[in-house]
Amino acid sequence: MVNPRFAKTVHEVASEVLIPVGFGAVRREDAGNPPAVVFVKPWRGRLLAAVGLQAARGKRAFRVELGVIPAGGDFYAASPFSDMGPWRTSGLRVDLAKLTDASTMNTSFDGDFFLYQDGETLRSQVRRALSLALDVGEGMWKQLGERLLKANRR
Repeated sequence: MVNPRFAKTVHEVASEVLIPVGFGAVRREDAGNPPAVVFVKPWRGRLLAAVGLQAARGKRAFRVELGVIPAGGDFYAASPFSDMGPWRTSGLRVDLAKLTDASTMNTSFDGDFFLYQDGETLRSQVRRALSLALDVGEGMWKQLGERLLKANRR
């Protein structure tokens, strides 16, 4: 079952980890889907670097994705595939788990999901995930953003 305090906890931790480095929260309403929280900051031109956290349905877990989207775009409309879909106009995103070695993260992990048992472990997992996102983010945002810029010059 999804912890109803997921979004609140994510915002609290992000205020200490992401907000000080220029990210801002984007309100996202998506009825019928698990809770998701997205943070963006200007990257280059009208593109935004983004970090999205989405609660898993039916278990105490969440996933984290990094992406580059156009200003005003929806992070979850960005394509997770760089060779199909409307990625040139909606942006690109990638799962943080695919960018890191879970065995070295010192964290509870299941596939693409960070696991937690209670409010305390949720807080520590969100902090770990956001810190990891910042560690690998700059390189990934540059890679995704430059791919978008190059594709849209044609």
